[in-house]
Amino acid sequence: MRRLLLIFLLTFPFLAGVFARALGGPPFITDDPAPPGNHHWEINFGWIANHNPGQSYYEIPDVGTNYG
Repeated sequence: MRRLLLIFLLTFPFLAGVFARALGGPPFITDDPAPPGNHHWEINFGWIANHNPGQSYYEIPDVGTNYG
C-alpha cells in the first residue's frame, strides 16, 4: 500500500502537468479577450496608476502586441 502511494505521489505532478491547460493574454484590465483575427495586428497601449492615501505609483508605458 505504501509503495502504491509513493508511486502515485511521484507520478501525479507529471501527469497533472501533461494534461493542464493554460490561457494567457496581455496584462491589461480589459473586457476584450478575443484574438485580433487571422493575419491582423492588435497593438495595446496603456498606463497603470495606483493611488492610495499616502502613496501612488505609475507604470508607463504598458505596451502589448498580438498577431493573429
